[in-house]
Amino acid sequence: MESYNELNNIPMVSSAQYLKRLLRDTLNFTGMMVTDWAEIANMHDWHKIAASPQDAVRIAMQRTSIDMSMVPWADSRFAEMLHALVTAGVVPESRVDESVLRILELKHSLGLLA
Repeated sequence: MESYNELNNIPMVSSAQYLKRLLRDTLNFTGMMVTDWAEIANMHDWHKIAASPQDAVRIAMQRTSIDMSMVPWADSRFAEMLHALVTAGVVPESRVDESVLRILELKHSLGLLA
């Protein structure tokens, strides 16, 4: 789980340096990554680094290796925004596939798919 922290004024939730290069590439972490509570939405609402809620979803999916957004919004807006970004070619479907695979691997290892 990433956290609410910022390092050098960069919210951890948006950090390619830490969530992709260090965690995935250098440390070879292959597990599932979940956000802290509403942290993707916070990129727009709190950290003010995203121009819109949809831009926050774009940042999370393009820059980081986050797999699951914990309570993105009370409704289905996260899924709708991600779907729109994939349909528009902004976020590759292969990026979503990476996250789905890690989530399913975790569920399998816990015996939830047996």
